[in-house]
Amino acid sequence: MIGGGYIPDCFVCMEFAKGYANIGRLLTCLNTLAQLRQLGATVSFDVYRYIISALCLERRPNAAKNLFKMDDVFRLKDEMIEKDVRPNQETYNIMISFLCKMDGAQEGECMMEEMISSGLVPDSVTCAALVGGYCSKGEVAKAEYLLKYFALDFGIHDNRSFNTLMKVYCEDGLVEDAFGLQNRMMKIGFVPNTETCKSLIRGLSRSRSIGKLTHGEGHPERIRG
Repeated sequence: MIGGGYIPDCFVCMEFAKGYANIGRLLTCLNTLAQLRQLGATVSFDVYRYIISALCLERRPNAAKNLFKMDDVFRLKDEMIEKDVRPNQETYNIMISFLCKMDGAQEGECMMEEMISSGLVPDSVTCAALVGGYCSKGEVAKAEYLLKYFALDFGIHDNRSFNTLMKVYCEDGLVEDAFGLQNRMMKIGFVPNTETCKSLIRGLSRSRSIGKLTHGEGHPERIRG
């Protein structure tokens, strides 16, 4: 095809992406699209949005890191705006999720701020991406700040994000810190659930400190729900 002088259009590029993704060869797809771009093919944002979503679903950011840089996300977003195609909430969430999975939680947070400035409102997907991103970097204080921010500013009490942070503390055996987090979050409307209980039980098992828990903020309150 290419050897004969034919350069694939956007439709063909999308079919390439879908075909490779369906057979589990997403990295081959990225290489092929990179070659097509070098030959002058126009790869639309829809194609990249599809790839970003597929990468997030496959949880393979590290394998793709050298092929699909974080800068590409910002470049593609800028190209959309230049063409008067405004990113919607779903598009922003996909880009934020991808950045966070690429160890770019801070960049993802900046993109959320831009999203808000454009008049769009973040949702539980945005919250989960950012909290998960900061947790994976070990920045638990920042993750907790975002939980409070989403709860108090947007009324979003995302239990998945809350449990992600709880799991970080419990996996490290920091049970008192986990109970303290639970109590602080309950004061602003979070309701612990079964997953919260499971994390705490695992944490107690790891720490072997059931009889050493102190009273005060770190003292466990009854879990509801």
